[in-house]
Amino acid sequence: MDGRLPNANYCLNENGSRVIRPDQIAKNPFTTYYDHWDALVNSGAFWTGYASVGQRSGGTNYSASLEETRNHGVIFGLGGYNRQNFRLNVDQQMRSNLDASVSAFYGKSTNGRAAEGSGGPFFGLMFLQPDVNIKACCNPDGTPYIANVPLSGDVANDFNPLYELNTRKIDQDRNRFTGSGRLRWRINPWLQAEGTFGYDQEAQQYTDITPFGHLSSTGSTDKGSLYQQSKNDWQANGGVTLTSVRHFGSQVTNTTKVAAIFEDQRDRFLQSTAGGFVVPRVPEFGTGTDALVPSLSYDARIRNENFYGVTTFDIRDRYILDGLVRRDGSSLFGPNNRWATYYRVSGAWRLTQDINLPASKRCGCARPTARPVSARGSTISTRSSRSWVQLQGDHAGESRPQAREVRGDRGRHQHRLQGWPLLARVHLRAKEDDRPNPAGRSAAVAWFANQWQNVGSLTARTHEVTFAARVINQPAPSLPSTSSAIGPVR
Repeated sequence: MDGRLPNANYCLNENGSRVIRPDQIAKNPFTTYYDHWDALVNSGAFWTGYASVGQRSGGTNYSASLEETRNHGVIFGLGGYNRQNFRLNVDQQMRSNLDASVSAFYGKSTNGRAAEGSGGPFFGLMFLQPDVNIKACCNPDGTPYIANVPLSGDVANDFNPLYELNTRKIDQDRNRFTGSGRLRWRINPWLQAEGTFGYDQEAQQYTDITPFGHLSSTGSTDKGSLYQQSKNDWQANGGVTLTSVRHFGSQVTNTTKVAAIFEDQRDRFLQSTAGGFVVPRVPEFGTGTDALVPSLSYDARIRNENFYGVTTFDIRDRYILDGLVRRDGSSLFGPNNRWATYYRVSGAWRLTQDINLPASKRCGCARPTARPVSARGSTISTRSSRSWVQLQGDHAGESRPQAREVRGDRGRHQHRLQGWPLLARVHLRAKEDDRPNPAGRSAAVAWFANQWQNVGSLTARTHEVTFAARVINQPAPSLPSTSSAIGPVR
């Protein structure tokens, strides 16, 4: 063997190290080769079951279903993915002019996870030498899959992925509930009332446990760690709408709607880490002794209230008048600017109903309109509606609180449309005032690096030209043609 000494599966020199070629090229053959991928990836069963029942009887119509899914997965040591779903839908006709419907969904899942990045099993597998038996047993504490990789250090970052997957446990549990309901009351032939409600809740629990006495690839032990993340979000919305459709003679039709909409949302998040346990098999935050314990939490609440009324008159199927008034309130904006009123007024005239324009039989009608619009955007992200604190050791940081006067960006849009049988030109000008952005603050203000403030206005202008014509307009074949061009935006 030219001075090489066999030692189990390894070819070593008299110093107990790998044999090195004179040219320093690492291409000596290994005496044994193990298929690490085959040990890490196995076959796994998958199955799903589904059952449902439904019936329509009289004024009741319902449907319910239950689903179970199990996926054992193919990665060694992971718990696989399990999911259970339940759905229910019910429609009820209580009276000839009154009906209701409800729907609900609940689902939960459990998912075994593996570490990602440099601590993940696939990362260590890339550096593991092929003559290492990762199925070998056992460790000094009795756990299977030897952690101390022989000759560890010949290649950096090598470790036994089977040991990591068997001892370090990462679980992700989720659940979700959604429900909605609607009640509709046809008060009389021209008036209808409707109420709606919706609720959506989602929770997640993520846990990563490295046990006390965990072994490294060199055989040294550590005291373990615990990382846990909890998330619980919910949203609720409800609304009441009253709709009227009235006919005044045979020439005028009016559609009017008044409504109130309420929205409420809460997002809660908590994560923390502990390490340096003093006793085995008790991975709790209170048993950790590490001085540095990074933690993060936030609790965000967002509320919106909207009230509006809109009315539309259709006169002789050729003149249209439309108006809207809306009152909006949002907790996303500063306490002194959370409510605002907006409006819209518009009109349309179908020219070809009154004027015999040239080539109107080929090209249809044109509709000159003028419509001023008032609007407010909610460009502040949801997390900017409150402050959130991050604690990391002895450091606290708070980011992007609101100024009390912060306002939503106000948009003014003017549309002018000039229409003829063959050519239409549209000119659009939009201006946004009081656009909010996170602005830097003085270093004298502790922990508040940025704050949402109104910093300026944006103006945009576009030009569009559209050409439309019917090349062929016969009872059987018809060939419309349209082309358009949009000018630069400033």
